[in-house]
Amino acid sequence: MVHILPCNAPQRHSRCDTYPCISPARARGRTGGRPSRLSADQVRTARRLYEQQDMTVAQIGDVLGVSRTTIYRTLAKHAEPVARRRAKPSPTM
Repeated sequence: MVHILPCNAPQRHSRCDTYPCISPARARGRTGGRPSRLSADQVRTARRLYEQQDMTVAQIGDVLGVSRTTIYRTLAKHAEPVARRRAKPSPTM
């Protein structure tokens, strides 16, 4: 005989259980998550080296001691807003 467990059993680790703990922690200044591999100075250095275009992203990663992926992810996360370019008006005939 086969026994079937109920599908609607309450979940022990639901978002509702952890949210009351997160709010007070955020009020105390705690954000959670994994710490960044690069400091603010290293991020500025990576951006400067990337914009100079003298080194490849892999070389920048070697200098800073991180992977290419970390460099790309950091540059995307700390991207400076670029002023939108105005579209050139199309020539009318």
